[in-house]
Amino acid sequence: MKNLLFIALLLTSTQTIGATLEEAINHYEYMQDDKALSILKGINTAESAAYQTKILMERDLDDAEEFIEQAIESFPDSAELQFLRGRVMGQQAGNAIFSALSYAEKSQQSFAKAVEMAPDNVEYNMGLMMFHLNAPSIAGGDIKIAKSQAEKIYKLDKERGLLAQLRLIRVSDSDNKEEQLLTLVNANPETARLQFELAQWFQREEKYQETFPRYELALQTLAEDDAEQRCAIWYQYGKTAGLADKNHQQGINHLDSYLSQCAVTRGMPSKEWATFRRANVIEHQNKPEAISIYRSLKSTSDKDLKKALKKKRV
Repeated sequence: MKNLLFIALLLTSTQTIGATLEEAINHYEYMQDDKALSILKGINTAESAAYQTKILMERDLDDAEEFIEQAIESFPDSAELQFLRGRVMGQQAGNAIFSALSYAEKSQQSFAKAVEMAPDNVEYNMGLMMFHLNAPSIAGGDIKIAKSQAEKIYKLDKERGLLAQLRLIRVSDSDNKEEQLLTLVNANPETARLQFELAQWFQREEKYQETFPRYELALQTLAEDDAEQRCAIWYQYGKTAGLADKNHQQGINHLDSYLSQCAVTRGMPSKEWATFRRANVIEHQNKPEAISIYRSLKSTSDKDLKKALKKKRV
């Protein structure tokens, strides 16, 4: 009887932690970080530690570094925590001067450890690839390892592998980079995310006329249930319409869809930014409505948006 009671209590405790963790993750996804942390601090699991690390990374990297080191001591078998340590140390390396190489070494070691612990995890393999792709050789970066990782990722997940290949081309010093990108994407026309990433590259290169058709192809080939990617395309199309001073009405329509149909979660542009982009397009149409929209955003707490509004002089 005592054994049965113990098992029942254990199951109840596990279910409660699971439900509470799910609630914390939901707060995290909707950027309610204080609420998420208040719950996560009471849950002593590797997954809870991972989410706490993610929040701290956006608040204070030094705090995130201290926390992740302690978390790994508590959960040494967690591949996810090793992966996050790689990210933390990588960001520290990017911000440091005298200790940059030390941080880079720690970053590489943690990404490699995460892959060693979970060799079939695509995200961890991508993290290791990106380290070797972006880090200079003096800091441990190795393009050969990056290419090897891209090949491995392709075997694990074709779509993510193609995206890895696209990133390799994108950061290369090749004189015919655009041709290589087009060859890769055109050979895989059914891959919506490739079309989207190519569109983003054209946008950054300010080749706007090449951008719009790629967004349209991405929408046409997108899986019906991929709502987050659809929202990303809508937003970026509208943003590009403002940058390019082209395709005004279609840009407004896509931003209206973003504003009305997209549940904005972590990593997505806010509704305020979508409203700002919409006003950009309306401004190009010489409509006075744009000024009133800009003014309606002046109470924003978003520092970057405040800077963008300041340039509009409203």
